[in-house]
Amino acid sequence: MQDDWRSLTDNEKRIVKKLLFGMDIPPSWEIQEYVGHEIDEYGSLALLSRGDNQPANDMNPRLIASGYFDDDNQTAILGPMVEMILFEKNGVLSELQIFRSDGSPLKREIDPDKIFMIEQRQ
Repeated sequence: MQDDWRSLTDNEKRIVKKLLFGMDIPPSWEIQEYVGHEIDEYGSLALLSRGDNQPANDMNPRLIASGYFDDDNQTAILGPMVEMILFEKNGVLSELQIFRSDGSPLKREIDPDKIFMIEQRQ
């Protein structure tokens, strides 16, 4: 495992839990058992189970959940959104992708309680 893997923050864990809420998840998806490695300036994370020495090497990740967050707090005009997409490879969580739809930096930290339009795929 690389030296720059770290424990997930409480907020990062809450984001993943929110995206998975209500799904019948396998034990291998329990987010408390993961560490993360930041992979871009938006806060996207490669995910690694604490028991693994390296990330899953399957080249075809599978989207399992996605959701949106309004980091602008605009109620009248719907503008660019922050999108979060959770992927798995070989039965383990592999990435939490985070980006703003217009490519600009996030304007504030994601509040997991305000994530909406969650789509889940089993």
